[in-house]
Amino acid sequence: MDAAIIIPPVAGRTTDKRSRMSWAKRTLPLKNPTFFKKVEDSQLWHEEVEATAGQLHPSDPRFPWGFVRNHTDTYLKKKGKLSQEDTDIRLTKLVQTHRARDIAVAAVAHAMTTQSLSLLLLAETNIVYGSYWGLDTWLQSLIAANEGNPASTTRLEAQWARMLLPYSTFGASAAGRYLKGVTRALKEFETRNMQGVLGNFAAILRRAIKDYAAQLEGLRLTCDWVAAKQAVDWMKTLDVSLPLDSSGTLSIEIIFDEQFPAWRMWASWRPDVDRLTQYSKLNSRWTSTILDLLALEGPDLVTGAERTLRHGLVADYSEQRRWIHYRSLVIEVPGLTRVCLATVLGRLLRGLDSVSTSISYGESLFNLFRSLTIGRAITKSELDLLDASLEIGHKSKDDYFTAVRRIWSEKEHICGMHISPLQRLLVILEEPKATTFRELFLHDWLLHGFEECFRECQLVIREQVTTPAWLRLLLELHGFCTAVKASTHVFPQLRLEFQTKMRDWPSDKRMASIKEIYIAAQNLCLDEVQTRNAFVWVDPDITTGSILSRSYSEDIKARHSIEVIIEKYCLDHLLNMDATCNTVDGALRDILEVWENTVEGVNDSDRRMLAILVSRDIGHSVVHRCECIFELTVDLGLGQQSTFVGDMLRIVKVAENDSRQAIIALTNILAIRKGCTQCWRSLLYRWLDQDDKLEARNGTALVDYLAQTMDTRTWLSFMQSLETLFKDLVFYDTEEHTLPSLLDPQLLSWVSKVNKFSRTLMILEDLGGDSIAVRSILSSSKESQRTDNLAILSCLQRAEGSLSEAIMQRIVIWLSGKRSDVHEVKECLHKLLGAADDTILACQEIFDAKFGFLDIPGLPTHEQAGLNRIVGRDYVFYEGTCKLYKTTLEVDSSTPKDIEPHSQHVFPRRRYDIPLAVAEVMVAGWIQDDGVKPEMKTIIDCFARLLNLEVYSNAIPETELLKATAFWEGIEAEIIREADRLEGLKRALKMKDPMGTALLLEEYDVPDTSFLEEEILELPAGIVDLVELIDDDEVEMSFSLASYTELQRDAMGVPSAANNLLVRLYLNRYGNTPPRFCTHYDSDADLETMQHIPWICYESSIVPHEHVCFSPQSVFIWQLNRLILKHIISRDVTIAGFYSTVSCTIREMGRVCVCCGADQKAKKAQLRRSTPCSLVACAQLWYDDITYEAANSTFADHEHHRYSLPLEIRIPEIRTDIFTVDMLLSSVYNAACTGSLKFLPDCPIRTASSIKAILNSLPKLSVIRDAVHISKVLEKYHADAEKLISWACTQFRGYIATASGLCKIKNLPIGTHQFVLANASPKLETAYLSRLPKPSSETTVLFHGTSLDRLPAILTQGLVVCSGTSLERTGAVYGKGIYLAEDPATSFSYSTINSSWRNSALSNMRLMLGCEVVGKGRSVSRGIHALEDGRDVMVRYIFLFPHNAVAPVANHVVTAMGSAMAALRTGVV
Repeated sequence: MDAAIIIPPVAGRTTDKRSRMSWAKRTLPLKNPTFFKKVEDSQLWHEEVEATAGQLHPSDPRFPWGFVRNHTDTYLKKKGKLSQEDTDIRLTKLVQTHRARDIAVAAVAHAMTTQSLSLLLLAETNIVYGSYWGLDTWLQSLIAANEGNPASTTRLEAQWARMLLPYSTFGASAAGRYLKGVTRALKEFETRNMQGVLGNFAAILRRAIKDYAAQLEGLRLTCDWVAAKQAVDWMKTLDVSLPLDSSGTLSIEIIFDEQFPAWRMWASWRPDVDRLTQYSKLNSRWTSTILDLLALEGPDLVTGAERTLRHGLVADYSEQRRWIHYRSLVIEVPGLTRVCLATVLGRLLRGLDSVSTSISYGESLFNLFRSLTIGRAITKSELDLLDASLEIGHKSKDDYFTAVRRIWSEKEHICGMHISPLQRLLVILEEPKATTFRELFLHDWLLHGFEECFRECQLVIREQVTTPAWLRLLLELHGFCTAVKASTHVFPQLRLEFQTKMRDWPSDKRMASIKEIYIAAQNLCLDEVQTRNAFVWVDPDITTGSILSRSYSEDIKARHSIEVIIEKYCLDHLLNMDATCNTVDGALRDILEVWENTVEGVNDSDRRMLAILVSRDIGHSVVHRCECIFELTVDLGLGQQSTFVGDMLRIVKVAENDSRQAIIALTNILAIRKGCTQCWRSLLYRWLDQDDKLEARNGTALVDYLAQTMDTRTWLSFMQSLETLFKDLVFYDTEEHTLPSLLDPQLLSWVSKVNKFSRTLMILEDLGGDSIAVRSILSSSKESQRTDNLAILSCLQRAEGSLSEAIMQRIVIWLSGKRSDVHEVKECLHKLLGAADDTILACQEIFDAKFGFLDIPGLPTHEQAGLNRIVGRDYVFYEGTCKLYKTTLEVDSSTPKDIEPHSQHVFPRRRYDIPLAVAEVMVAGWIQDDGVKPEMKTIIDCFARLLNLEVYSNAIPETELLKATAFWEGIEAEIIREADRLEGLKRALKMKDPMGTALLLEEYDVPDTSFLEEEILELPAGIVDLVELIDDDEVEMSFSLASYTELQRDAMGVPSAANNLLVRLYLNRYGNTPPRFCTHYDSDADLETMQHIPWICYESSIVPHEHVCFSPQSVFIWQLNRLILKHIISRDVTIAGFYSTVSCTIREMGRVCVCCGADQKAKKAQLRRSTPCSLVACAQLWYDDITYEAANSTFADHEHHRYSLPLEIRIPEIRTDIFTVDMLLSSVYNAACTGSLKFLPDCPIRTASSIKAILNSLPKLSVIRDAVHISKVLEKYHADAEKLISWACTQFRGYIATASGLCKIKNLPIGTHQFVLANASPKLETAYLSRLPKPSSETTVLFHGTSLDRLPAILTQGLVVCSGTSLERTGAVYGKGIYLAEDPATSFSYSTINSSWRNSALSNMRLMLGCEVVGKGRSVSRGIHALEDGRDVMVRYIFLFPHNAVAPVANHVVTAMGSAMAALRTGVV
């Protein structure tokens, strides 16, 4: 590139017309330093003119006229003495070869003659015909010529050029735009003649009028009214009332009258724009056939003065003409008036409107409309039929409009080919709104058509009876007969003889049996399939390769006798052939009786097979397959992996409880699966759609859930797999059809954009671990957020390998998910991207001080590791220990080859909790230092504010200085930690050489004590007496169980003799042996002599799910062992911390999840039994027979399919309180007896009949109680018995026990069983307590009578308002509410006598509930309460009375119940 002196930018140039410019601003080209090539003068002129003008044109007031003319003068001087003719030739060539012709004219106009310049500006040579390309340049050239050489172009021409510039364009609309501009110019400048000075404009005007007229005519012929309306919209301003002979000042109307006579028609056109827009959406193939109808909304070709052609036809109509003709349209005018004609045309266009908007009906409705209006006279009947069709508007898959069209257009020739249209017409005629249809169709011609169709079909079937197609035709005719007989409007009007024939046809069930028998007989003869199960019903519509395709010319002996019998029966009785004998009727009647009284079970299939064999011989069949099973069969035939079936089965099971995991698994399988995925893809789509609808229940959108649970690589791969699977659907997101949120095109577009930064995201993820930053970037939904996040990723990508990369990554990881203003983060990164090295280092020091990673100088140097992830501030704290971290990012086989390990950055390990004042004082030091550059101060200020640090530009507050000083004084604490390090070294030496180390310590007079012994001595006074040192690395701790009440012990399986819990803990402080532990009750046998086998606590250890050591297992021990393991592997164990954690765990055992230990969020509630939380894995682990390791995400060598705990451990009452179990099973049995599962939410047994069968198969509960292995005993009675019992006793997530002690109510009828609901689910207990100001608040005892079938739902959901719903039993006299009574006798009258399972001890009992109500209740009548909020009531007692018992007296039981309820609520019992 030539070196040059560059002129200032355009914005800085002067706007005067100087003829010269100074040498300082003149462009001086220098020789090319590489090639020394001389630039030609003309080329140099082009470059200088183009550079000087820039983006400006002659119409711009800032155009540099003087500068560009100087370039021309310089060029002419270099050429020497030239004649004017040579000058014109050279300058003309320069203009013609310059890229911007108007700028070239501005540069040379002053040096050219008028004649030469005028030839350059001829419109004919500058503007391309048709497209008007060059019009704007020509107008600019006129302005330039007038400025440089006024003699060549007049001032009026220049004014016209400036006026027309906004209207200059090219393309199809150029002519109309030019005419619009000329219209304005004629109004602006009074003009009488354009042929003189404005001759060039007049030439273009003639051309534009001709092109404009041709354009409009083309649009009219094609009825492209939307484009035509846009093209003529500007003509609304024209005066159509102007006389044709107007004289005086020239106007566009006068010019149009001479050159475009049809302009008034277009200017008068006022169509319905919405209607035109709707018509434009019609298929072009359709519109080409109804152009004459579409023309009705076009301009008035008849009178030329009306709004549309439709109005023109009405205005031109002369009375007493019954028919009018317009091109191919023949329209009837029944009333012989203009009003009638207007009505007919209006109905016609409204019908077309309906057709154009009824896209869902497809082509069939349009074809009906076209057949009624095109090619035939448009009469009132046709219009009535069209209106009636639109009024019905069927949306079924059956094509009713085609049927109507065929029947109406061929009503004089209805035959057998019309069987399908006639059958569809019957459906329409039965519609309640089809009154007009019935008036139009129910005539003799239609009734005769039905009979002709039936007779002709019979004849065709007779002729086809020797071919495979005859059965299909017979079934089709049978369906036709059935439809006719079902018609309430057609069948009664048929002739009686014809009605009798149709009534003789068999029922649908009988016909289906005949078809099945016939096909089964053929299957037997051909011996294609032999099986003992149900027969194969071969579809008679499929003849290719079918058994029906065999030739009837074969030996008659190869045919089954039933085939002949059925064919003869059909010929004699259905097709009016000769009568059959009685033996044939008897044989067919016998086999039909067998067939219709059996089903497709194993035994009944044997009966059917026997019936066929009696007729001839043995046969075979295959079973129906649904679409998905058929697809799997095809896959196996193609050699696909056989595990797909098992995988799909597991996925569908998971979908019942965790649809999102099922979506992920199914997507991954379909993504790697080749072919045959259509039906499974439909299933995946339905799951995605259902997840959107259940978003409120799930609590988070699916896209956010995926971003939170997947790493970047997995998330991108998953989203791309989804896009691949549904690539044919993502572009069809409309108002009628909304795609699932995960298939939103905008989301998929976002995935495509963010995929470009996959390497950057994975680096962030590796550095940040469970990075909030990456998740927030992936799940951003707003367009502004996405734009900012892309900018952030771009900055990180550009910074790779630079010094600023590490600090930028830290900012994004620490702050992106913690600040709402992503834009502020983006701006800071932009500044850091170009910052100097010293600025970057300063920011790193500020960041380290802010987040506690600052190294302290002056102490022994500790190692620094290149971390492959940045750990969180709240998770890491080093106490003088030395831990090495991997210094490189491992690349395994799962890492894509194109993603290399990211660059290493050394992050100092955290050494202190640094006060905020330290970082702020550091910032103030840089800000207040006069030697620091302003750019550096600006970046540090921005960085500090991003970190929420206070920036002190002047004085630093004394309090902040004191805090910083105090921090540095803490250096002495480092010395203590160094001493601890030396102590650790001493202990390590002792492990290697105990004797030598002991002698060394004795020599130097150093005390020799064990670590555990020292730790025990430092324990608080309340704990030290409860901890015993067993060995150097072994201690035993004692925890009191005195706070556990009898109810809580029974619920958790704690022995009544146990007073303390003993935990033995093994801690090796000197070596690498992991911690171990075991737990025991102090009541365990042989505790003193027991050889302990503790549980080893590796980081990858599975959670204890069997016996730990030799202590008897209970749910209390099982849960405690899991929580102890979780505590040990999650932190460094100290005796004091361990004791405190276990003590707290024992106190809060009932308030945490029994599996994972998560808080149940029920702090105030007295929960006596631990239950699983809402996590699916916990529920499966506790309730279901599943793979333990898979549910708990642990590591193990083998998988065991069984329950995690024996039934007697999960439900102690199976051995200790069998009446409670009996009561719960009885309630489940009664709920199943209703025939519905609405009272058994989430029951694992899916049918009511199966539930009853399982319960009735059980023995007495005393047999189960006394069994050694309960699970094995139950399995012998029924495979699902344990599953049902487990669910029935635990699904309500509470604890029920037989009332005893303080909770037992006296004065109840003999034979009464009373149970206390010690606690309901955490959710129900929390909701009830939220209505009480405090646990000791006043409550009221009320009663509620109901049936036993509702008890499972009541225990799960609590008492709810059912008034006004399908679950209401006895009405709601006092309005909606939960009805309770103060007197037990009132509630007792609503209790029904309930049955029970076969071996139950609680049959024929009546159920009444004792309830605790907040405050005084809500009395609506004397002794009656109706609560509107279910949270105000809690069921505490369940009474089962004998069927002949009398209700107890309120005064005898209410006081005792109130005391017991208060004790339950406050934890006394």
